[in-house]
Amino acid sequence: MGKEVILNIIREVSKFDFVDYPNKKKAPKDAKFKIVFYKPPPKSKTNIPKKFQGVQYYASKNEAKKALEERHKLTIYLKEKKKKDMIGNTRNPNIHKVGVKFGIDKEAVSKEKKQAFKKKINRAVKLLKDGNSKIEAQYIINKELNDRKDDNKSGTADYIRLAEEKLK
Repeated sequence: MGKEVILNIIREVSKFDFVDYPNKKKAPKDAKFKIVFYKPPPKSKTNIPKKFQGVQYYASKNEAKKALEERHKLTIYLKEKKKKDMIGNTRNPNIHKVGVKFGIDKEAVSKEKKQAFKKKINRAVKLLKDGNSKIEAQYIINKELNDRKDDNKSGTADYIRLAEEKLK
């Protein structure tokens, strides 16, 4: 069971809305309905007017419906504007190519990683044949390749296990 959605829904005000809490907006006396709109983080730049941020109170359901419709239209307008801003964006000339994201060719990167992993396995086979323990072999390989990311992991690396299987 997930969290109850409260954003952009017209609800009746409760007695708690009229209580004066220090960090909460108090409802006006004539308020009958409220809508909780998304509120951007403080000091962030936004195109959303204050009247569509946080909890807003309304005297009638029609006022609330009208405000919700306006907010919905604003959302559509802002999405279209953002879409138009991205047309002609040349920050990444390869963005339209499949397999290329944010200027990184994933296929080439994965080939490099596979080759590096095979090198580790072959080096591990050699070190294990020479009589080094699994931990010693892993330490030597990490030291040779300046591979610091494996230093924080506990246990035996996958390439050591695969090298051990090759020796059997």
